Amino acid sequence: MHALDYPTFFVPDARGFATIITMYSKATSEPFPVEAIMRKWNNVRGQVSFLRHAVQAPPELFSFASLPHRAVDIGPAAKVCDLSICLELSNHFYLCINVSMSIFVSALVVLVVVHTLQGAASNWVSLDLIELLLTLSTTEHYPEIRAIFDIPIKQNPDLLIVGIAQLKANWNAMALELCSVLMPMYITGYPTSNAILHRLWQLNPSIVIRALVYMHGTDPGTLSRLLDIAQELKVWKYRIICSVLLYLYLYLYVYIRFFMCLSTYLFICLFMYLLLPLRLLLLKGIT
Repeated sequence: MHALDYPTFFVPDARGFATIITMYSKATSEPFPVEAIMRKWNNVRGQVSFLRHAVQAPPELFSFASLPHRAVDIGPAAKVCDLSICLELSNHFYLCINVSMSIFVSALVVLVVVHTLQGAASNWVSLDLIELLLTLSTTEHYPEIRAIFDIPIKQNPDLLIVGIAQLKANWNAMALELCSVLMPMYITGYPTSNAILHRLWQLNPSIVIRALVYMHGTDPGTLSRLLDIAQELKVWKYRIICSVLLYLYLYLYVYIRFFMCLSTYLFICLFMYLLLPLRLLLLKGIT
């Protein structure tokens, strides 16, 4: 299937994608070799068009989960499926239909949504897929790759953010943008926030540190939440040089929170105002 990498190859729509996969399966009686698209093609435009439809295809037609390569290690405590969506749908049906019928319909909706989300999630288990897309984003097709990443952002954010954290050596502009979109969601509160933040802290602490600094700089009202996260993750034990300033910065806020008196509060407020320029230094030091 490496022959697909020719200058004019392009997949215009989902129907064309399904035709390619189906014809190959009928001709060879074998599933499509996913490995054929997991390297950077000469025709990047054609490869991106193929990937755009591949990640949205039904798992029975095409799936990256069969790749015998690296998988996103999300940890035992985190769950891939966002059950809050299912509960929201079931509650909606419960209110709209009579009690006896709503129980059956709500259960059916939950099963359908869970099956759909799990089928879509199977693609984003592939760490190689995430890495390939990040690599392709360094080409002129950045907008197309960003549009592809919108799918896991909405459906499987846990897999995406943990996958990015695992790819420590493959960070680029796309990885930074995705983190800036995903991390505020976990910082401010999400059904899997605790499990995912702990996993990120284990894999790549700089992601969490950067998010804490960024959130405080953009929304000081989240300070209480930031302190809770810092205490839960034991950020104070993070001993690399680039986090020393952040350690001192947050420590003063902890002092304000738990040992507040008027004179101390006013003094530290003045001191923290003078420290505001250090935020930029912090952000540079942990990138």
